[in-house]
Amino acid sequence: MNFVNAPELIYRNESSRLIDYRRGLKMLDSQSPDAIVMVCNTIHLYREQFQKYLRSPIVDLVGRIEHTLRNKRAQSVAVLGTLATASQDLYSFEGIEKIQISKPEQREIADAIFEYNAGRDQHRQREVLAKIIDKKRQDVDKIILGCTELCAMFSDYDEKLVNTLDELVEATMYFITL
Repeated sequence: MNFVNAPELIYRNESSRLIDYRRGLKMLDSQSPDAIVMVCNTIHLYREQFQKYLRSPIVDLVGRIEHTLRNKRAQSVAVLGTLATASQDLYSFEGIEKIQISKPEQREIADAIFEYNAGRDQHRQREVLAKIIDKKRQDVDKIILGCTELCAMFSDYDEKLVNTLDELVEATMYFITL
């Protein structure tokens, strides 16, 4: 197991820091695991780039989310996540409309993620995000919780929310049973 903290990925794309992540992944890869699981959603922006340097496969979270959305016949989604995840279209899929989050809402989401991650007034952060979720709920078939902290805040999710952490667990279980 390896852990690389990623606070710089909440507000911006800090690809200059990817060397730390690649170093950690190479250390994991040196143990010859059946697969590598990257829990952070935003870091999946670089999955293909990382995979080039590894022998072990990285579990494909984005592919799993697309599979889930198609199985549930989602035609429209909203993605709540870090600024990098939103701006780089991590969860954009052909044939599934992505409803945009406004810049002020996106900033609120990023601030709530940062504050929650820092352990500051976590109940308040959940309330802020719940308001945004409730506002988007009528506009889309599914809302993707595109950040680990969001999944932790809304572990009691309903059918409208796609909990990417739960989906990653499912993808990992599927992968290891092949």
